[in-house]
Amino acid sequence: MEFYSIRLSLFYIELVLGALIFIRKEDWETIILSSRIWKLLVLPLLAVLYGSVPLLYLKFVPIESYYLTRSVMHSNGSLMYYIVSAAIVALSLRFATAMTWIKTLVVVSCGYATQHIAFDIYRVVLNVFNVNIEVNDWNRWNYSDAYYAVIYPIIFLCAWIFFARRFKFDESKVRRKVKWVCGCIVLIFFLAFVNLYFIQQISGQARMLVYIYDAALTIFVLNTLIQTSTNTQLSYDLMTMKRLDKLQKHHYQLARENVEIINELGHDLRKSMRDQEMISEADQAINIYDSVFRTGNTALDVLLTERSFYCNSHNITLSALADGSKLDFLDDSTVYSIFGNLIDNAIEYIEKSDNSQELSIIDLTIRREANFVIIEIKNPLMDKIYMSNGLPMTTKKGSDTHLHGFGTRSVLRHVHKLGGEMVISTENNTYSVTILIPSNTGLS
Repeated sequence: MEFYSIRLSLFYIELVLGALIFIRKEDWETIILSSRIWKLLVLPLLAVLYGSVPLLYLKFVPIESYYLTRSVMHSNGSLMYYIVSAAIVALSLRFATAMTWIKTLVVVSCGYATQHIAFDIYRVVLNVFNVNIEVNDWNRWNYSDAYYAVIYPIIFLCAWIFFARRFKFDESKVRRKVKWVCGCIVLIFFLAFVNLYFIQQISGQARMLVYIYDAALTIFVLNTLIQTSTNTQLSYDLMTMKRLDKLQKHHYQLARENVEIINELGHDLRKSMRDQEMISEADQAINIYDSVFRTGNTALDVLLTERSFYCNSHNITLSALADGSKLDFLDDSTVYSIFGNLIDNAIEYIEKSDNSQELSIIDLTIRREANFVIIEIKNPLMDKIYMSNGLPMTTKKGSDTHLHGFGTRSVLRHVHKLGGEMVISTENNTYSVTILIPSNTGLS
């Protein structure tokens, strides 16, 4: 009876540890920087309180009712205990970290799957070595406890090496594949249900084989969940290229239409310069045509043109003194990613600042000095920005928190891959990002 009660208490700890290995460093940084580190105390506190429930149950159940107590592992109450445990872990992590609800659900599901795999393998090993878990067999109980202390850490370590280490959550990808993600999560909890109500009722060698099958299936589901919620480099490049192609077509069509409009209006203006409405339309067409950037790099032209249209309609001026031909050693997806994130970060900061109604200017310059390409983008600094390890941080916690900082880290990743360096400055009320890239390198 004590064995099962202690095992139920340990389940909550196992679930928390399983979820923690899938949490990234940046999920904790926001809480730490905002002086709310006390929130982290909620995890061990709830672990102690909720994990003690089975032990309290043991205290009030007579020792003679051992077989009844043992059935808690197969009862509806046990199932409810596991479900409530998962819910409490999810609530705790959402409260104690900067993760969104969607990421929290995925992380807890991955942790649940890891715990379930460890349980299956643990029971298989006990079966192989003929260790029978009985409360009145204290020598056997000690053996099983030793196996537990060895097997669970090994399985959790393997889960981190093969799954958690490459887990880079992408909420936009999860939203695109929501059916796959939901299906995997439901299947993980369904496997736990099957284990609780059916597998543990089987005896003999058949039970060991079913445990092996259950563990293999859970590993497959966990891997599928990781794949459908992780932004791999391949899917990232593919998504970027598709977006680039779409914007290129729009850009070329827009430029061609504007040229045709200007030509038509120019012909009509020769006939009637007194028509004020016609002159106004011509000015508008010329302004649109002037918004089409021509830097010498197709990907950069497409990006700047698309962003400038957005800026013009939001009281922002996007200025670019850029020789795009200096970026020919970079592939289009890299150009789009670096400059897209830089400009989007500047636009987002301006729009969310207290003085967003005032006219703001984003300055982009690209030049070459010796064997280096120097990229610099500046925007006015209106509010205080907190820096950590050379990167901007936020203390906001909302629906878009998962996006904050990702763009800057993405730029830094590309720059380092190209052998370059990036420096962020907040001096003189100006937010400035300077990038230095060797011009003889490229992204293979």
